[in-house]
Amino acid sequence: MNQIKYVDQPYNVRSGPVQRMIVDVGDWNDTLAVNSVGQSGHLFHPHREDQISMWQNVEYRSMPFSPEAVEKNAEAVLTLTPQ
Repeated sequence: MNQIKYVDQPYNVRSGPVQRMIVDVGDWNDTLAVNSVGQSGHLFHPHREDQISMWQNVEYRSMPFSPEAVEKNAEAVLTLTPQ
């Protein structure tokens, strides 16, 4: 069986959603990421395809980690309350 090597095209997508991350383990709040299907993988969701051009252009978004950084950067809050 022949194996295909993609050394000359390292960011070529062959199947499924693709996410890239640059993680600073010294400061988790400095983590950068991009996901080809955006923040949401749900069809017709406003954030379904909002990172495709960033992914294609090898650009990244910050990915806050600590509770304080997440709260500071939150676009919205979803509260689930049992009935």
